[in-house]
Amino acid sequence: MEGHVASILNEKLLAGMYASYLSKFGVVLMDIRRAVDKYRDIIDEIISRQGDRKVFDPAKTPGVFVYVPRGTRIETPIYACFLLGEKGFYQRIINVIKIEDGAEITLAKGCAALVPTGAHKAMSLIEIGDNARFTSIMIHNWRPGIDVSSATYARVGKNSFYRSYYVKTTPVRSIGSYEEVEAEEATRIEVHKASTAPRDTRVASTAVINLRGRNSSGLIVTRGVVESGGFMVNELKMNAQANNVKGHMECMGLVLGEGVMRTLPVLETSVENATLTHEASIGRIGGEQLFYLMTRGLTEEEAVRLIVGGFLRGAMEGLPPQVKSYMDRIINMMAGKIVM
Repeated sequence: MEGHVASILNEKLLAGMYASYLSKFGVVLMDIRRAVDKYRDIIDEIISRQGDRKVFDPAKTPGVFVYVPRGTRIETPIYACFLLGEKGFYQRIINVIKIEDGAEITLAKGCAALVPTGAHKAMSLIEIGDNARFTSIMIHNWRPGIDVSSATYARVGKNSFYRSYYVKTTPVRSIGSYEEVEAEEATRIEVHKASTAPRDTRVASTAVINLRGRNSSGLIVTRGVVESGGFMVNELKMNAQANNVKGHMECMGLVLGEGVMRTLPVLETSVENATLTHEASIGRIGGEQLFYLMTRGLTEEEAVRLIVGGFLRGAMEGLPPQVKSYMDRIINMMAGKIVM
């Protein structure tokens, strides 16, 4: 698939040429409301594993259904974008993703608002087989009057690799994101998040990794920047449920002005042989850093934005080469919007 990009803009284009191109490889990418008829068994099976969680009806709710058959490997990321285009509208989205054994895929999703007010609530259910690799990239680009809620629940099979990246690029009235991943034997889970909380923005982020299988491992890395009048809380939990597992969490924050930041790291084990660690810090930009950069000819504002960009970029390690340069531009844009 080298040289091709599978790109979808909103659910109206899901049946377009890119989805048709992917179908040549056995990959299914379609509006979930249409997928319910043809792939009901797969969708119902994944939903049935959600227990008491309230799940949107996939027959009546827009979203994407992604199916990657056994052994299929696609190097070029697949892109999906959802737009909130009606003022005051409450948009609900459900995505169901099934990656079979031995498959490999990168899915990049984006959500944006074209209107000043509204609400967006999304749920993603992900099931990954054994010996598979899945990378998820989510970029949120909202507006100051939008309320957002998103939840991701993933189950990852044996000897697999799950890696997710989340970036919030713009002001929003409130945003709550929740991600919970379950790892089976010898599986690696990584969750990376970078966010800013400008004035009048409230950000609440939760990441949970449950290490259920022996020899599994997990990593959570978050970077947050809070400006004056902003609020951010990051909750991180690493849960060891099997022996010989390792987990590490790194939660770092920068506060610029009179903002509020809270970090809540939790390590929990119910077994004897587990190694869980965490680092957490909240601070301000050091005067020595600013002085050094300003002696090199930068203004104070330029120096702050350079430091902020490097700080946020620390959460984006390990990105696939195909999207790294694009993500660098996103991080630079976020740092460029910092208000002194």
